[in-house]
Amino acid sequence: MGGDWFVMLSGVEASAQPRLILNNNIYMVLKNNIELVINNSAANAITTLGTGGNIISESEFNRVKWNIGTATGIYTVPFTKSLTNKIPFTINITTAGVGIGSILFSTYSGSTWDNSLYMPSDVANMGNISGSNNSAYVIDRFWLIDATNYTTKPTATFAFTYLDAEWAANGGNTITEANLGAQRFNSATGTWWGYLPQGIINTGANTVTSVPVAPADFFRSWTLTDNSSPLPIELIYFTASPLPGGVGGGSIVLTQWATATEVNNYYFIVERTLDGINYEFVAQVAGAGNSNSTINYSAIDAAPYQGVSYYRLKQVDFDGLYTYSQLVPINLENIEIIIIYPNPASDYFDYLIGSSQADIVIISVVNTLGQTVIKTEENIDKGITKKRLNVSSLANGTYMLIITTTQLKKTQKQFIIK
Repeated sequence: MGGDWFVMLSGVEASAQPRLILNNNIYMVLKNNIELVINNSAANAITTLGTGGNIISESEFNRVKWNIGTATGIYTVPFTKSLTNKIPFTINITTAGVGIGSILFSTYSGSTWDNSLYMPSDVANMGNISGSNNSAYVIDRFWLIDATNYTTKPTATFAFTYLDAEWAANGGNTITEANLGAQRFNSATGTWWGYLPQGIINTGANTVTSVPVAPADFFRSWTLTDNSSPLPIELIYFTASPLPGGVGGGSIVLTQWATATEVNNYYFIVERTLDGINYEFVAQVAGAGNSNSTINYSAIDAAPYQGVSYYRLKQVDFDGLYTYSQLVPINLENIEIIIIYPNPASDYFDYLIGSSQADIVIISVVNTLGQTVIKTEENIDKGITKKRLNVSSLANGTYMLIITTTQLKKTQKQFIIK
């Protein structure tokens, strides 16, 4: 196909093409969730000539399905957003996948800086380590690179091309372009954890290249993130609990946290605040550097504020970059479910209860119809108590875990069975 032609493909699936040659700015627009099938594993099965052709996706399910199978090589999909806005994507497959697989390619941007409003269907959140919306540090575009029907996915490197308008201040973005790197969403865990921003940035060419993708990291949804505020490392929990033993018979505060993975982690700092604005140093604890196993930490605040106050955890990398946890309140009058994990659950889950006193409590599970489906009693300690609940009898769905004290104080938290 040559010249300045405009071709629109609309429907469910275009007929399989053994080779597609796009010449001199021809535009191929994919519409209405169509798949353009390239039934040829050769790296030149899509070729651009002259000034180069263009394929416009701009939707998660307007896809190019390339039947690459067990081939290797450098494959480029000549994506374009609009006239003169070329954003090609390249995958260099260095080790073939196992199985007669295909890779589906698509990309799209949003009309706002807030990526949480137009996430791909498998992406559950845009939260940073504190749980806040991290969209201000995320480029306004997603890429879907979906390796299907492989028993082992290929080993590859990715190369992304983006537009200046997609990272620059666009009503909310605060990105430093030179910090951009690629991250993927782990749909198995429902998080961005375990893969910090990767790749080599070229701000002149608007590319992030040499992004390493092992089979275990070959998930479908990708974006580019400012590495000063990456989508989160895997902090399992951070808690603060009052304990006896302070000066004059008062309380001290025990802070505890655990990490599932650590990358380049230098140290932690625990801070406290009364108003969420002014923070004071409590303690510094050395990190593990790099780790792929669960590590538990703790620190004591021997001189806490009286009344209600809040604690947070600051995690600092060896290169000086840092992130904060969510704020954790201390309230001597309350009982609190600190965390449920894993969530979603299947056969059982563990949960942590923070309490100002030892007690016998009622544990209830309530379904979305308001029906109590599990009810039992447990003894809890002052401070933090870890308990386990068998939920193997529950059908898939959303439930509330409710804990009631002998003084009829309640705390509740949602969990999911799947």
